[in-house]
Amino acid sequence: MSPTLASSCILITCLSAMLVHASSVLETDLLFPLNKTYAPTEWFPVVFAFQQPKLAPLVDLDISITLRNADNMSDIVHWPTDMTDVDWTNKTSSDPFFFYTYFAKFRAPGRWRIVWNVHWKSCNEFALFNTSMLPRAQMITNSTGWSTWFTIADGGAPADLVVDTARDSCPNEFAVPITITDHTIPVPAGEEWSNGGMCAVVDPSPTPSPSPSPCQIHISKQVVESMEASWHTQLCGSFSPPDDCPAKKNAAQGLAVPSYFLAVLVIVRFLLVLF
Repeated sequence: MSPTLASSCILITCLSAMLVHASSVLETDLLFPLNKTYAPTEWFPVVFAFQQPKLAPLVDLDISITLRNADNMSDIVHWPTDMTDVDWTNKTSSDPFFFYTYFAKFRAPGRWRIVWNVHWKSCNEFALFNTSMLPRAQMITNSTGWSTWFTIADGGAPADLVVDTARDSCPNEFAVPITITDHTIPVPAGEEWSNGGMCAVVDPSPTPSPSPSPCQIHISKQVVESMEASWHTQLCGSFSPPDDCPAKKNAAQGLAVPSYFLAVLVIVRFLLVLF
């Protein structure tokens, strides 16, 4: 065997060995709303969950959400999620990890479509063995999107997170599983990255394919109460607090509480760890 052929065989063998890594699945699930009819409500929740959230910083995970009124296509609600500022290392002590908000948009009847996209990055393992490739070639960007419909109508079901997550079957479009290997590579210089300096190699064609499991997440009454209490606290720190808010001790303290108001739509980004 010639030296060149032998070297090629060694390189192929090494590459093959590097591609065999242990892996875990990071899964993003839409828990609420489902494809059903809900009664008008003052504050309507939209809830996502992340399974194995400790893997999120290794792929710079982000999501984008848009809600569109089917009866008036110009009536669009964008949830300005920006998960790039989430410190995942301090938010992953429990699993799953909830990401949610409440909307004031669904107090009247209408038919809506929620569109959500999961965005992530991964390291290109092959680029490491090709010095002619630019550093940026070491990164692979990915995005997967799903959508579902829901209706707001008189006589519909209440927006009950406990009931809607106590289900036995879930369509695959409510979940995005990402198979992440335990092989990590330093993030290339100049690459925008939110958490840490390492990125993981993602298996694009895992065998067997991961089975989505959004149905295994059940939101308890205690978790709902905690979410609602946190939301109420956010409202009480706004420019137009509800009447049942506790009296503020002084004006300076009130100014220290952040508020996120856009016209009649109140948007809050709050992350909850399930204990």
